[in-house]
Amino acid sequence: MSVQVVSVAIAALEEAMQSEGIQHSFQCTFMCEIKEGLHAWEEDVMKTIQPRHRPCLFTDIKEYWRDQCPCKIHKRTCPVGFDIDGAVTGLSCKGFSKQNPDIWSRRRGSVLDSEASPGKSADAWWRLVKYIDRANLKWLILENSDELLGDNAADFSKIRSVLGVRGFSVRPTIICASQY
Repeated sequence: MSVQVVSVAIAALEEAMQSEGIQHSFQCTFMCEIKEGLHAWEEDVMKTIQPRHRPCLFTDIKEYWRDQCPCKIHKRTCPVGFDIDGAVTGLSCKGFSKQNPDIWSRRRGSVLDSEASPGKSADAWWRLVKYIDRANLKWLILENSDELLGDNAADFSKIRSVLGVRGFSVRPTIICASQY
């Protein structure tokens, strides 16, 4: 089941890019997940891939802009890949979602105005920017809560501005996760 989900996601991504006139094939070079509970699922997915082709699983998104990171799959420190065309990633939704009333009530201004935030959204964002700068990405798909386009419009404006300075064209799209 897990492999099928991953395969469907890659196929959907390739189809979406083709609909935009971009011929591209995808390969997972590394993943990053801090939640220990999800590591077992990801490690199960990795078992279906021949050992020498298994991508790294780094455990802290705040570190993957460095040259090397601890890897759960290979049980050692592995080099981080910067020779890639694009990335599919997300930020912690905690700082942006109203489903977290404790964090939401403590907010003052834009979550991304500082290098760190209670929900770790700012932490992940600014590390992602460091990675983008090092990798010289051609494209980026960034997933998050639809609240970024609502009450968090200031944060979305900051994302648009930061990516725009780096040559990215930003187009927000809201999709219903239950359709996938």
